[in-house]
Amino acid sequence: MVNENTTGTEFVVTAWFCEPFAAASAIRALTQVGFDDADIELVGVLGGSIPNLPWLCSMGVPAEQAWYYQSCFEDGGVLLFVPTAQYIKRQIALAVLEQQGGILPPTVRYPRGQMVC
Repeated sequence: MVNENTTGTEFVVTAWFCEPFAAASAIRALTQVGFDDADIELVGVLGGSIPNLPWLCSMGVPAEQAWYYQSCFEDGGVLLFVPTAQYIKRQIALAVLEQQGGILPPTVRYPRGQMVC
């Protein structure tokens, strides 16, 4: 999912992965197309408490999507964040994450070829 970060012109692309190995493959694919490994964030819940909504929102995730991701955390898995300021890199990140099996909030399923703003 592409989310506008309220702290500037940077956007955050997010995707949910049901298992850490799939997320690791997505990170590898992102670095192969030019993303810096240090800029990619991965958050997972293996046990203990679930991240709260204000925390997700502080990462640039809009509140309605934070609710969706919070429910995903209840089932386990990991959330991958890719911040970028360039439109083309947002599109590339989104395509890579979808190709690698990333789960996006239902509101961001776009027909092939339609651009995400």
